[in-house]
Amino acid sequence: MPSTPFQLIVTGKAEVAHLAELAIINVSVSSSGINEASVSDKVITTAKHIESLLGPLSPQDDTAKAKKAAPIAHWSKTSLSSTSHGLYHHQDPDQPPIRQYNVAISFDISFRDFQALRSFGTKLSSISHVEVQNISWILTDATLKSFETELREKAAQDALEKACDYCDVLAYKANVRPVELQEATVSRSMQQAKIGIGNGEYARTEGLRFDAQKVKMAIEVTVKFEADYDV
Repeated sequence: MPSTPFQLIVTGKAEVAHLAELAIINVSVSSSGINEASVSDKVITTAKHIESLLGPLSPQDDTAKAKKAAPIAHWSKTSLSSTSHGLYHHQDPDQPPIRQYNVAISFDISFRDFQALRSFGTKLSSISHVEVQNISWILTDATLKSFETELREKAAQDALEKACDYCDVLAYKANVRPVELQEATVSRSMQQAKIGIGNGEYARTEGLRFDAQKVKMAIEVTVKFEADYDV
């Protein structure tokens, strides 16, 4: 009978899914034209209007109670950006190009209240020069941390079951034991809806899904086992 322990290396996998707790929505305000001042004014005015919508939804003070109660966890805004390029006359190429200006401001807004998010999206759909570019559905760090133990346990159990299956068939099913484990990092698959519709002149939110999506977390562990011949 074989006296040397049989060795095998298997990969254990585990995956769990949880409904998203936060939605990060990216909103772009943009406009273009040959008059830079006019184009900039349109973008700035629209951005101020969006800020007025965000105000009542944001924490009203810095207390933990106010932050927890607010529909919006956090929002930020970029500064005004401006680029330009020349537009040539196709009918008269000898004419000097007309300078066209493209001006934009973008918002990143983190919602914890998805009903408020849906209402906000509806309001955006009526505002010119606005484009919802994408929505990312995520979990809080606390929730992610709480699932790590469950994932590790399930992955280790999956590896053990695979090892036992192989050893059972190969007649080395006595004293199946782990001797080495390589742990992998928990991966997070966050749902992201990429929109990118339109040219920024008008809001296009009809195709957006503002209902919370699930976020998947997964882990893989590589385990080396030894087993003895089943006499």
